Amino acid sequence: MPAVGLHGLLLLALLVPRLVVGASVRARSCPLANCRNNNNVDSGAASLLELSSQRTAGCGQTFMPAHLTCSSCDIQTCKGCNNVICDVSKCIGKFYNQECWCTKPFNPAVDKFFCDDDCSGGMCNTKGLTCKTREKACKPWWWCKLPPPKEPDSFLQKMSSRACSQKESSTRLNERLEQTKALLAVEEESRVGKRQIDDFNFQPGEWICDSALLPKPDVNPLTLAQSPAGFIVMDLTTCSGGFFKSKCFCYDKFLYFRGQDAKVSQLDCDEGCGQGPCGGKTCEKEAPPPLPDPTPAPPLDPLLQELANQGMLRNYGTQMSPVT
Repeated sequence: MPAVGLHGLLLLALLVPRLVVGASVRARSCPLANCRNNNNVDSGAASLLELSSQRTAGCGQTFMPAHLTCSSCDIQTCKGCNNVICDVSKCIGKFYNQECWCTKPFNPAVDKFFCDDDCSGGMCNTKGLTCKTREKACKPWWWCKLPPPKEPDSFLQKMSSRACSQKESSTRLNERLEQTKALLAVEEESRVGKRQIDDFNFQPGEWICDSALLPKPDVNPLTLAQSPAGFIVMDLTTCSGGFFKSKCFCYDKFLYFRGQDAKVSQLDCDEGCGQGPCGGKTCEKEAPPPLPDPTPAPPLDPLLQELANQGMLRNYGTQMSPVT
């Protein structure tokens, strides 16, 4: 027995350092259950015709047409994913839910996209397309299974669910997006257990994307209550922008050209020194050089000087005023 106990102590002594190191330095892992979703694998891009997203496990989640601008994102944690993950509290915008019918000149074919409420943005901004809302473009209304005028939406408008998962409309996605932002601050202190968002390392930047999806919610391990994940996943192929990693020097150009202190400050901005903290300011990659000393004014012509001083004399007509 003493020998067995000693062996156990030696084994424990070898394992404890590894457990401590593993607890203090935890490698970041991608929490996305289906990183390579159907859009990235099959077509390489998000479907701009898709109105619903899939939520049930087994089918993956579908990217939806949207227009979102985010200032805190991460592209490094999920290796091999063609995605940008952003803090949803640092995003503005919405998912598109308006079906638009678009035509080209001298072409009777109709292309259908989901765009902004006035049929702008996204694919509707393609050069040469003329887009109208489905309600305005389709006449009479019964040809397109639209509801009669001044009546609630018809059940026929709702898209049928796919066999493998339950769909969620763009309107519901926008509601979830706003609810997520509102609940994040309230639920921050009451959350228990590991969260998906804890694995990301968000960095400041500006990302403008036209396709996104909302991930599955976090689940409290004690109460099984669900709460918003706190981040949103963008399709990188539809995004523009980047991180603010360039050092830029910003200054007051009016003070600079007056020869005064230009109040130069160094900020982290985009590559062109025009976005982020540099937005609306005069910024360059290098600090402005000192202005040369002003050139002294040339001496006045003596004749011009005399003519200028004549105006100081108090003359009355052609005679000087008497000295008083």
